[in-house]
Amino acid sequence: MQKIPCTRPGAVQGLVTSTFLSPAEYDVLASLPAPTLTKTRPSVPPLGVDVFAGRLRGLVLGEAEFATDEETESFAPPPECGAEVADDVRFTGGHLVRATRAELLSQLAEYGIHAG
Repeated sequence: MQKIPCTRPGAVQGLVTSTFLSPAEYDVLASLPAPTLTKTRPSVPPLGVDVFAGRLRGLVLGEAEFATDEETESFAPPPECGAEVADDVRFTGGHLVRATRAELLSQLAEYGIHAG
């Protein structure tokens, strides 16, 4: 999945593109040397919730996707949500895959979230 953020500030839907792989295509890509992220994604409507494992264990990111800008603008996150990081590129997959545990903890601390 590729996500290109919208250039407008705030909670506005960007462009999302998905590419579906055959098992053979997946096997070829999985065999290449590369850093990986390990996560599960339970659905808690309207959120998809990423629960990370490995060096990012303890990181939980919720993501809501909407069909229109109006739906996006009217969304109120549940009170359990700790911080809004949608505009912080450091919490995208491309950056998280390279982040060390120390970097992640430092970034979370900037949002007032302190994890062990």
